Amino acid sequence: KARVAIEGKDKATAAAAAAGIVGMHKVYLKRKGKRAEVVRSGGKVALTRVAAAAVSGEITRGLWAADVALWLHTGRYHQIRVTMAHLGAPLLNDPLYGGAGGRKAKKGPTLVHELCVLPLPEDDVGVDLGLDVGL
Repeated sequence: KARVAIEGKDKATAAAAAAGIVGMHKVYLKRKGKRAEVVRSGGKVALTRVAAAAVSGEITRGLWAADVALWLHTGRYHQIRVTMAHLGAPLLNDPLYGGAGGRKAKKGPTLVHELCVLPLPEDDVGVDLGLDVGL
């Protein structure tokens, strides 16, 4: 699970944006020094399923925190960080990829990203399972 930044004028808008990232995501990643980036060709496949997303509170005006449950199908360098930033929901206060729109969040929780095991059958790709992913 991870805590990410979601932009929205109010909680309902942020919740709709969070729901929009739920599903299976396939990107191609290429490592460049201490960073990785999404590329169109020449990268390695990275598969990440966002199983659930729930808005947990406002950080600053127009920027909301959301807790997401993630299922990794591959194990690429910085896969979670790069994929979530590419989806427009970067991990909060991530010094390398953080902040919505490429900005680092001004306040809020520090970078959170921990491995957990969730029993999610393959049939549930893209289905909001109503999981409590509070940190």
